[in-house]
Amino acid sequence: MTELRLHEALSLSLDQARDMAAPYGIEVISMTPLKGGLMNTNIRIDSDAAPYLLRVYNEERSPAEIEFELSALHRLAECGVPAQHPLRGGHGYGGEWNGRLYGLFTFLDGEALEEDALSAPVNVAIGEAVGQMQNAFEGFVPEGSKPRADVEFIDGLVSESYNALCEAGADELVEEIRRGWAEARAPFADDSLPLCVLHADLFPGNVIIKDGTFAGFIDFDDAYFGTSLFDVAIAAMQLSFTGETDLCLDLVQAFLDGYHKHRPQVDERLLVDAMRLNCFRFFTLTLPLTVGEGRMPTDNVYLKRIRFFAERTARDTIIDSLR
Repeated sequence: MTELRLHEALSLSLDQARDMAAPYGIEVISMTPLKGGLMNTNIRIDSDAAPYLLRVYNEERSPAEIEFELSALHRLAECGVPAQHPLRGGHGYGGEWNGRLYGLFTFLDGEALEEDALSAPVNVAIGEAVGQMQNAFEGFVPEGSKPRADVEFIDGLVSESYNALCEAGADELVEEIRRGWAEARAPFADDSLPLCVLHADLFPGNVIIKDGTFAGFIDFDDAYFGTSLFDVAIAAMQLSFTGETDLCLDLVQAFLDGYHKHRPQVDERLLVDAMRLNCFRFFTLTLPLTVGEGRMPTDNVYLKRIRFFAERTARDTIIDSLR
Protein backbone atom coordinates (compact mmCIF):
# COMPACT_ATOMS: atom_id res chain seq x y z
CA MET A 1 0.00 0.00 0.00
CA THR A 2 1.34 3.46 -0.91
CA GLU A 3 2.27 5.59 2.08
CA LEU A 4 0.10 8.71 2.13
CA ARG A 5 2.13 11.90 2.56
CA LEU A 6 1.65 15.63 2.16
CA HIS A 7 5.04 15.88 0.40
CA GLU A 8 6.69 13.12 -1.65
CA ALA A 9 9.73 11.50 -0.04
CA LEU A 10 13.05 11.69 -1.91
CA SER A 11 14.88 8.57 -3.00
CA LEU A 12 18.55 8.93 -2.08
CA SER A 13 21.48 6.66 -2.89
CA LEU A 14 24.11 5.65 -0.36
CA ASP A 15 26.70 7.80 -2.15
CA GLN A 16 24.39 10.82 -1.94
CA ALA A 17 23.88 10.26 1.79
CA ARG A 18 27.65 10.03 2.20
CA ASP A 19 28.12 13.34 0.37
CA MET A 20 25.59 15.02 2.69
CA ALA A 21 27.18 13.60 5.85
CA ALA A 22 30.77 14.38 4.84
CA PRO A 23 30.73 18.05 6.04
CA TYR A 24 29.88 16.72 9.51
CA GLY A 25 32.92 14.43 9.50
CA ILE A 26 30.76 11.31 9.42
CA GLU A 27 31.52 8.30 7.23
CA VAL A 28 28.28 6.55 6.36
CA ILE A 29 28.30 2.75 6.30
CA SER A 30 24.63 2.10 5.62
CA MET A 31 21.30 3.91 5.39
CA THR A 32 17.66 3.06 6.06
CA PRO A 33 14.77 5.25 4.85
CA LEU A 34 12.26 5.83 7.65
CA LYS A 35 8.49 5.75 7.22
CA GLY A 36 5.83 7.71 9.03
CA GLY A 37 6.67 11.30 8.14
CA LEU A 38 4.25 13.43 6.15
CA MET A 39 6.42 16.37 5.15
CA ASN A 40 10.14 15.60 4.95
CA THR A 41 12.48 12.77 3.95
CA ASN A 42 13.96 11.06 7.02
CA ILE A 43 16.79 8.54 6.75
CA ARG A 44 18.71 6.69 9.41
CA ILE A 45 22.40 6.63 8.55
CA ASP A 46 24.88 4.40 10.39
CA SER A 47 28.56 5.01 10.95
CA ASP A 48 31.19 3.18 12.98
CA ALA A 49 30.54 5.53 15.89
CA ALA A 50 26.74 5.88 16.08
CA PRO A 51 23.49 6.12 14.14
CA TYR A 52 22.23 9.53 13.02
CA LEU A 53 19.10 10.97 11.45
CA LEU A 54 19.46 12.67 8.09
CA ARG A 55 16.50 14.93 7.33
CA VAL A 56 15.98 16.46 3.88
CA TYR A 57 13.35 19.18 4.13
CA ASN A 58 10.48 19.62 1.72
CA GLU A 59 10.87 22.36 -0.87
CA GLU A 60 8.52 24.74 0.96
CA ARG A 61 10.82 25.09 3.97
CA SER A 62 12.89 28.29 3.92
CA PRO A 63 16.42 28.67 5.33
CA ALA A 64 15.07 30.99 8.05
CA GLU A 65 12.48 28.39 9.13
CA ILE A 66 15.07 25.61 9.33
CA GLU A 67 17.46 27.89 11.20
CA PHE A 68 14.65 28.49 13.72
CA GLU A 69 14.14 24.75 14.28
CA LEU A 70 17.85 23.92 14.56
CA SER A 71 18.46 26.86 16.88
CA ALA A 72 15.65 25.69 19.17
CA LEU A 73 16.99 22.14 19.20
CA HIS A 74 20.48 23.41 20.02
CA ARG A 75 18.97 25.24 22.99
CA LEU A 76 17.38 22.01 24.23
CA ALA A 77 20.73 20.24 23.90
CA GLU A 78 22.37 22.95 26.01
CA CYS A 79 19.70 22.51 28.69
CA GLY A 80 19.78 18.71 28.70
CA VAL A 81 16.19 18.26 27.52
CA PRO A 82 15.72 14.79 25.98
CA ALA A 83 15.25 15.38 22.26
CA GLN A 84 17.07 14.95 18.98
CA HIS A 85 19.98 17.36 18.84
CA PRO A 86 21.39 18.93 15.67
CA LEU A 87 24.97 18.32 14.63
CA ARG A 88 27.23 21.15 13.54
CA GLY A 89 29.30 20.64 10.40
CA GLY A 90 31.73 22.68 8.36
CA HIS A 91 28.80 24.68 6.95
CA GLY A 92 27.00 25.16 10.27
CA TYR A 93 23.99 23.19 11.49
CA GLY A 94 22.18 22.99 8.16
CA GLY A 95 23.35 22.14 4.65
CA GLU A 96 22.11 22.28 1.07
CA TRP A 97 22.05 19.46 -1.45
CA ASN A 98 20.69 19.78 -5.00
CA GLY A 99 18.70 22.83 -3.96
CA ARG A 100 17.18 21.10 -0.92
CA LEU A 101 18.02 22.00 2.66
CA TYR A 102 18.94 19.30 5.14
CA GLY A 103 20.20 18.69 8.66
CA LEU A 104 21.87 15.90 10.60
CA PHE A 105 20.68 14.94 14.08
CA THR A 106 21.43 12.53 16.87
CA PHE A 107 19.33 9.39 16.56
CA LEU A 108 17.13 8.54 19.55
CA ASP A 109 17.25 4.81 20.09
CA GLY A 110 13.91 3.20 20.85
CA GLU A 111 10.44 3.08 19.34
CA ALA A 112 7.63 5.55 18.84
CA LEU A 113 5.04 5.39 21.60
CA GLU A 114 2.05 3.24 20.65
CA GLU A 115 -1.48 3.94 21.85
CA ASP A 116 -1.66 0.59 23.64
CA ALA A 117 1.51 1.49 25.56
CA LEU A 118 0.07 4.69 27.06
CA SER A 119 0.44 4.65 30.83
CA ALA A 120 0.40 6.99 33.81
CA PRO A 121 4.18 6.59 34.53
CA VAL A 122 5.06 7.37 30.92
CA ASN A 123 2.74 10.40 30.90
CA VAL A 124 4.26 11.72 34.12
CA ALA A 125 7.73 11.50 32.55
CA ILE A 126 6.55 13.21 29.36
CA GLY A 127 4.82 15.92 31.36
CA GLU A 128 8.06 16.57 33.26
CA ALA A 129 9.98 16.80 29.98
CA VAL A 130 7.47 19.27 28.51
CA GLY A 131 7.85 21.38 31.65
CA GLN A 132 11.65 21.23 31.34
CA MET A 133 11.39 22.15 27.67
CA GLN A 134 9.30 25.22 28.44
CA ASN A 135 11.77 26.23 31.13
CA ALA A 136 14.57 25.94 28.57
CA PHE A 137 12.66 28.10 26.11
CA GLU A 138 11.60 30.75 28.63
CA GLY A 139 13.15 34.03 27.50
CA PHE A 140 14.93 32.28 24.62
CA VAL A 141 14.89 33.97 21.20
CA PRO A 142 15.68 31.50 18.39
CA GLU A 143 17.72 32.39 15.36
CA GLY A 144 15.94 32.52 12.03
CA SER A 145 12.18 33.00 11.89
CA LYS A 146 9.02 30.96 11.63
CA PRO A 147 5.44 32.15 11.02
CA ARG A 148 3.34 32.07 14.14
CA ALA A 149 0.86 29.20 13.89
CA ASP A 150 -1.67 30.12 16.57
CA VAL A 151 -5.29 31.24 16.17
CA GLU A 152 -4.92 33.37 13.04
CA PHE A 153 -2.98 30.59 11.33
CA ILE A 154 -5.75 28.11 12.12
CA ASP A 155 -8.26 30.71 10.84
CA GLY A 156 -6.64 30.26 7.43
CA LEU A 157 -6.62 26.48 7.65
CA VAL A 158 -10.30 26.40 8.57
CA SER A 159 -11.20 28.71 5.68
CA GLU A 160 -9.28 26.49 3.27
CA SER A 161 -11.09 23.43 4.57
CA TYR A 162 -14.46 24.69 3.33
CA ASN A 163 -13.57 24.07 -0.32
CA ALA A 164 -12.08 20.70 0.53
CA LEU A 165 -15.27 19.70 2.33
CA CYS A 166 -17.42 20.75 -0.61
CA GLU A 167 -15.20 18.88 -3.07
CA ALA A 168 -15.52 15.78 -0.89
CA GLY A 169 -19.32 16.02 -1.01
CA ALA A 170 -19.63 17.16 2.60
CA ASP A 171 -21.18 20.61 2.10
CA GLU A 172 -23.34 20.13 5.19
CA LEU A 173 -20.21 20.14 7.38
CA VAL A 174 -19.12 23.62 6.36
CA GLU A 175 -21.60 25.43 8.62
CA GLU A 176 -20.87 23.05 11.52
CA ILE A 177 -17.14 23.77 11.23
CA ARG A 178 -17.76 27.50 10.81
CA ARG A 179 -19.90 27.72 13.99
CA GLY A 180 -17.67 25.40 15.99
CA TRP A 181 -14.51 27.27 15.08
CA ALA A 182 -16.04 30.62 16.05
CA GLU A 183 -16.79 29.18 19.50
CA ALA A 184 -13.42 27.43 19.85
CA ARG A 185 -11.30 30.49 19.03
CA ALA A 186 -13.25 32.92 21.23
CA PRO A 187 -11.40 32.20 24.54
CA PHE A 188 -8.08 33.03 22.84
CA ALA A 189 -9.13 36.04 20.77
CA ASP A 190 -7.37 38.57 23.02
CA ASP A 191 -3.99 36.79 22.58
CA SER A 192 -2.96 37.50 26.18
CA LEU A 193 -1.41 34.20 27.24
CA PRO A 194 2.36 33.61 27.73
CA LEU A 195 4.43 32.78 24.65
CA CYS A 196 7.43 30.53 24.00
CA VAL A 197 8.79 28.12 21.39
CA LEU A 198 6.37 25.21 20.87
CA HIS A 199 6.93 21.73 19.51
CA ALA A 200 3.31 21.92 18.26
CA ASP A 201 2.91 18.21 17.42
CA LEU A 202 3.39 16.26 20.64
CA PHE A 203 1.49 13.11 19.70
CA PRO A 204 2.63 9.51 20.43
CA GLY A 205 4.48 9.17 17.11
CA ASN A 206 6.83 11.98 18.13
CA VAL A 207 7.62 10.46 21.53
CA ILE A 208 10.36 7.83 21.73
CA ILE A 209 10.17 5.06 24.32
CA LYS A 210 12.99 2.65 25.19
CA ASP A 211 12.52 -0.33 27.47
CA GLY A 212 9.15 1.03 28.53
CA THR A 213 10.45 4.43 29.63
CA PHE A 214 10.45 7.86 28.04
CA ALA A 215 13.59 8.54 25.95
CA GLY A 216 12.89 11.85 24.22
CA PHE A 217 11.04 13.96 21.67
CA ILE A 218 11.56 13.94 17.91
CA ASP A 219 10.38 15.93 14.88
CA PHE A 220 10.38 19.64 15.70
CA ASP A 221 9.53 20.51 12.09
CA ASP A 222 6.29 22.23 13.16
CA ALA A 223 7.95 24.23 15.95
CA TYR A 224 7.06 27.92 16.15
CA PHE A 225 6.89 30.77 18.67
CA GLY A 226 3.39 30.95 20.09
CA THR A 227 1.00 30.29 22.98
CA SER A 228 2.80 28.00 25.45
CA LEU A 229 -0.49 26.53 26.74
CA PHE A 230 -1.10 24.97 23.33
CA ASP A 231 1.82 22.54 23.70
CA VAL A 232 0.47 21.47 27.09
CA ALA A 233 -3.02 20.99 25.67
CA ILE A 234 -1.84 19.12 22.58
CA ALA A 235 0.34 16.73 24.58
CA ALA A 236 -2.20 16.16 27.37
CA MET A 237 -4.87 15.41 24.77
CA GLN A 238 -2.88 13.38 22.24
CA LEU A 239 -1.28 11.20 24.93
CA SER A 240 -4.56 10.46 26.70
CA PHE A 241 -7.03 9.36 24.02
CA THR A 242 -7.27 5.57 24.18
CA GLY A 243 -9.84 5.52 21.39
CA GLU A 244 -11.27 7.99 18.92
CA THR A 245 -13.23 9.85 21.59
CA ASP A 246 -12.22 7.97 24.74
CA LEU A 247 -10.24 10.52 26.76
CA CYS A 248 -8.64 8.83 29.78
CA LEU A 249 -8.74 11.45 32.52
CA ASP A 250 -6.23 9.52 34.64
CA LEU A 251 -3.69 9.87 31.81
CA VAL A 252 -4.43 13.59 31.46
CA GLN A 253 -3.90 14.03 35.20
CA ALA A 254 -0.67 12.00 35.12
CA PHE A 255 0.73 14.24 32.40
CA LEU A 256 -0.23 17.38 34.35
CA ASP A 257 1.27 15.96 37.56
CA GLY A 258 4.61 15.67 35.77
CA TYR A 259 4.29 19.05 34.07
CA HIS A 260 3.47 20.85 37.31
CA LYS A 261 6.72 19.64 38.87
CA HIS A 262 8.44 22.25 36.71
CA ARG A 263 5.78 24.75 35.64
CA PRO A 264 2.94 26.71 37.28
CA GLN A 265 -0.58 25.30 37.55
CA VAL A 266 -2.57 25.63 34.34
CA ASP A 267 -6.16 26.87 34.22
CA GLU A 268 -8.24 23.72 33.68
CA ARG A 269 -10.97 25.41 31.66
CA LEU A 270 -8.49 27.14 29.35
CA LEU A 271 -6.63 23.86 28.97
CA VAL A 272 -9.76 22.08 27.76
CA ASP A 273 -10.60 25.04 25.50
CA ALA A 274 -7.10 24.76 24.02
CA MET A 275 -7.61 21.03 23.40
CA ARG A 276 -10.78 21.82 21.48
CA LEU A 277 -9.12 24.59 19.48
CA ASN A 278 -6.20 22.40 18.45
CA CYS A 279 -8.54 19.66 17.25
CA PHE A 280 -9.47 22.15 14.49
CA ARG A 281 -5.76 22.51 13.66
CA PHE A 282 -5.31 18.77 13.25
CA PHE A 283 -8.64 18.24 11.50
CA THR A 284 -7.75 20.71 8.76
CA LEU A 285 -4.21 19.34 8.40
CA THR A 286 -5.29 15.69 8.20
CA LEU A 287 -8.44 16.20 6.10
CA PRO A 288 -6.51 15.70 2.81
CA LEU A 289 -5.19 12.38 4.12
CA THR A 290 -8.68 11.22 5.13
CA VAL A 291 -10.07 12.04 1.70
CA GLY A 292 -6.96 10.60 0.01
CA GLU A 293 -7.65 7.28 1.69
CA GLY A 294 -11.11 7.26 0.10
CA ARG A 295 -12.91 7.98 3.37
CA MET A 296 -15.49 10.64 4.15
CA PRO A 297 -14.58 13.74 6.18
CA THR A 298 -16.90 12.49 8.93
CA ASP A 299 -14.46 9.59 9.40
CA ASN A 300 -11.68 11.99 10.42
CA VAL A 301 -10.78 11.33 14.07
CA TYR A 302 -10.27 15.02 14.82
CA LEU A 303 -13.75 15.91 13.59
CA LYS A 304 -15.06 13.31 16.02
CA ARG A 305 -13.01 14.94 18.78
CA ILE A 306 -14.23 18.40 17.80
CA ARG A 307 -17.75 17.11 18.36
CA PHE A 308 -16.68 15.46 21.63
CA PHE A 309 -15.27 18.70 23.04
CA ALA A 310 -18.29 20.64 21.76
CA GLU A 311 -20.49 18.81 24.26
CA ARG A 312 -20.69 20.98 27.36
CA THR A 313 -21.28 17.98 29.63
CA ALA A 314 -18.08 16.33 28.41
CA ARG A 315 -16.07 19.53 28.85
CA ASP A 316 -17.43 20.14 32.36
CA THR A 317 -16.66 16.54 33.36
CA ILE A 318 -13.03 16.93 32.26
CA ILE A 319 -12.64 20.29 33.99
CA ASP A 320 -14.15 19.03 37.25
CA SER A 321 -11.92 15.95 37.26
CA LEU A 322 -8.76 18.05 36.96
CA ARG A 323 -9.56 20.41 39.83
